[in-house]
Amino acid sequence: RFLDHAGFYYGIDPKSLSHSSSSPKQRPPKLKDTMNDALEELKILRQEMERMRKEMHTLRLKMIGEDEEEGQEEPDSEEAKARVLMLRRKKQKEAEKLAGDIEKWAQRMLQEGEEDGWKE
Repeated sequence: RFLDHAGFYYGIDPKSLSHSSSSPKQRPPKLKDTMNDALEELKILRQEMERMRKEMHTLRLKMIGEDEEEGQEEPDSEEAKARVLMLRRKKQKEAEKLAGDIEKWAQRMLQEGEEDGWKE
């Protein structure tokens, strides 16, 4: 009796080979529904991209040393460009001064270490 079923040899369940399916066929979604879903996804992506742009802008301003209030100026105006340039120069001078202080401190530490028997 088991040999009468075609799938027996391959270990396939005979119920899965029957041509009459017990579950009704599912129809694919309508084009209108698919397009609405796609539009919703695009809307969400657009909002996420806008949030990311704002976050990147804020991070960029922090990296160059501007506050958010200073960054609100018109970036194309000459006054804003001059202010940004002055801020950058000021930050650069502060960084160079700090680097010089660190080098002096390091030299002092090495000299103190050499006096105690340390070598470079």
